[in-house]
Amino acid sequence: MENWGDSYMHVDLLSLQKPKRAYTICGDLIVQERTAEASTIALFDGIGSGAKANISATLNAAMLIEMLKNGFTLREAGEKIAASMHAARSSNIPFAAFAVARILNDGHATILTYEMPPPIFIQPGAAYIAGQRFFTMGGEVVGESHFSLRKGYGIMLVSDGVSQAGMGVNNFEGWGMNKLAYYVSEQMRIGRDFEATSRSILNTVERLDGGYCADDTSIVVLTARKGSTVNIMTGPALDKKRDEEMVKAFLEAPGVKMVCGSTTAEIVARHSGKKVGNCRVQGSYISPPQYYIDGIDIATEGAFSLNQLYNILDYNDAIYDKESCVSEMALLLKAVDRIVFWLGGAENSAHNGIVFTQLGLFPRKKIIPFLEEKLRKMGKLVVRKEF
Repeated sequence: MENWGDSYMHVDLLSLQKPKRAYTICGDLIVQERTAEASTIALFDGIGSGAKANISATLNAAMLIEMLKNGFTLREAGEKIAASMHAARSSNIPFAAFAVARILNDGHATILTYEMPPPIFIQPGAAYIAGQRFFTMGGEVVGESHFSLRKGYGIMLVSDGVSQAGMGVNNFEGWGMNKLAYYVSEQMRIGRDFEATSRSILNTVERLDGGYCADDTSIVVLTARKGSTVNIMTGPALDKKRDEEMVKAFLEAPGVKMVCGSTTAEIVARHSGKKVGNCRVQGSYISPPQYYIDGIDIATEGAFSLNQLYNILDYNDAIYDKESCVSEMALLLKAVDRIVFWLGGAENSAHNGIVFTQLGLFPRKKIIPFLEEKLRKMGKLVVRKEF
């Protein structure tokens, strides 16, 4: 297994999709779920095409993700979905084929496929169809593959819009996975990257189908690299005796360091033997003050800054207030892969006052979950450490 040093392995998701008909919804759906233990990426292909297929894919994808969130293993969740698809053969239950990859932090990947083309494993200069072990799950036949994902390697998942491209136009069987794997190998051999190769595949699909996609078409490529991290510490520990433990762990963690809260800043300074520098007032009257602590990248106010951060994350960077530390925080969160919240459990009585309500501000314990949800929707890995 590859050694990622004091960082962690981040799984990048590259995807390209094209619907069967222009200006319609694609019946394929790509979803992802990231936790501290693993990254799960799934491609669902709803039966048919368009909105109806997309609804089928969406419902089954939601079921898979919810089961994984509730502690199901990949096999257990796959079996439940397969059983549902088995029932769908004789009922009106929404039907969808799927390929789901679960990649652990050490790079070990397990891929389950149901009624989908097999995955393609990509190594420097070569690509090949993954070997699969087939077995019965939930009354249906499911394929399972294993792969060790490392830097420079990749896993490709495709819908049958790719594997069957050209069927009935150029040949009887369509492009086929063997020819696709050979094509990817040739692209790797001449030095094309994963994105250029994926776009070339999509262009080839359209050419084989006669100038358009004859079916909803999806290409997913998963790669690994060293991930980047931002650590955000906010609030004193629930038990004051744990403040030192919290600060020590926070300072030793790899990545950018942010401290939100004047009391939190004082705690960090006290237990690190540093001093809190004079407050720097920002350009805008609504911008929170910024402090200076040696070894900390950004130190500012707590709930006030966190609420502003939540409010601007959705907006284009171009309109950010360049003088505000909140803008700097937002840019960093957008740029990194993992955000770790170091959350102290002590209550701040000021957060329950009427002033917070009048200003429309959420206290720390409410705004943090909102931030976590928004960051996850942005594809970030979010980790919470509570003290």
